[in-house]
Amino acid sequence: MHPAISVDSSAYAELNALPYDEIDGVPLTTSLAHGIVVELLRIATHALLAARPPRSISPIDDDVPNDAIRRSANHLVYSAALIAGERLGQGLFDAFEGLSSTPYEGRVGSGTVVMAREGHPRISVDVQLRSAVSVRERRQFRKLLEMTRPGLHLLIDGQRIYGLGSVQPLAHDEPDDSDNDIFRFTLLEQGSWQMAYNRNPLLRVSSGHPQLPRPRMSTSLFIDAMRRVFDEVSDHDIRGIWMLAQSAAQQARGALLVVTTAAAEEARRLAPQALSIRPQQLSPDVLDAVTRIDGAVLLTPDGVCHAVGVILDGVATGAGDPSRGSRYNSAVRYTEASTAPCLTVIVSEDGMIDVYPELAPRVRPEDGEQALADLEAAGSLDVDEARDVDLEAFYALHKRLRRFAFYLSESQCERANAVCLTIEDLRWERSRTRVRTVPFRTDPRMNASFFA
Repeated sequence: MHPAISVDSSAYAELNALPYDEIDGVPLTTSLAHGIVVELLRIATHALLAARPPRSISPIDDDVPNDAIRRSANHLVYSAALIAGERLGQGLFDAFEGLSSTPYEGRVGSGTVVMAREGHPRISVDVQLRSAVSVRERRQFRKLLEMTRPGLHLLIDGQRIYGLGSVQPLAHDEPDDSDNDIFRFTLLEQGSWQMAYNRNPLLRVSSGHPQLPRPRMSTSLFIDAMRRVFDEVSDHDIRGIWMLAQSAAQQARGALLVVTTAAAEEARRLAPQALSIRPQQLSPDVLDAVTRIDGAVLLTPDGVCHAVGVILDGVATGAGDPSRGSRYNSAVRYTEASTAPCLTVIVSEDGMIDVYPELAPRVRPEDGEQALADLEAAGSLDVDEARDVDLEAFYALHKRLRRFAFYLSESQCERANAVCLTIEDLRWERSRTRVRTVPFRTDPRMNASFFA
């Protein structure tokens, strides 16, 4: 007997991964997803080898999922150290955990650590340490990080810190994969860091929880959001806002852009807590200057700026994400409270771009209706035929309809709930058990703009 795991191969193949799957015969963890699959197979295999069949390997008995994820992240970082040429980098994951959570004179750590072998042809060493410092020396590690700046990074070989320097750009005759053995670790905020290779993020860890890096927002999703929030916005205006967002994403500080049709009125209303300016278009260089101070940049959909350094207000509505920072949650509160069409572009310190409101994708109305019709067909049989109802197939169709729950009208919700009650009664007759499903309800945010 052998355990097996099925994954979506297309989604799996799209994940960023290390360029090699082994070094000198040593198998590597190429991505967080790959490591989790290997760990779960290992746990299941170990359970099969036990003298007695295990009662279960569920989270009720132990912390299997979290342990598997953390071990996978640890193996991934160690695999990167092996590629960089360091065979004694087993404690590197814990070293970065300590680095991200250790303040220096009350300041949260930020900056970039570059991992490459000493003497790498692409690494320019500006400050060479006479005596290398172990990455396990947490306080020394954090102290040295304080000297980093944009373009000046802390240099490690996977075990020791040997200086400060930079990564030189590719020469014309160098292959694109010549920096496959160079890795960048970025300290984002307290307790949060990210690992990347060849400019591809591989791993993000927040408060000790490893996760896949958040993808940048695609241009197509941004364009769709702008068109749905602002009825009369032009393609030229959308490109202008997107270019400003892209420019802000290149900065180390992050930024918050508020796009609203009421920008002029809001600049006056928020004047005590904002710097109102003469309305003008912002170039990327000017945007870099005005985002050096705290607060948001207030824009109209055509890209005209009315105020900078805006401290946003707004009433807490229950929306937001407690795992995200104050920049994101203040944007959510302000957008939720706005009576005018409003869209906020949140650029985090790691260069990720979020847009709020997060609009559900457009769907064809006939797709939702077809999913509902299929559910009704599976659950509306005559009494004599009821014994032949395939409950597994019914609940599969129910799960499919749940994907369209946001788009259903009141009458469609009533139809779906009615057939679910019929099946619940049938199940009770069969086995004296019930499976309670969450009733379908209309969403007040739904409107015709969500239909393709």
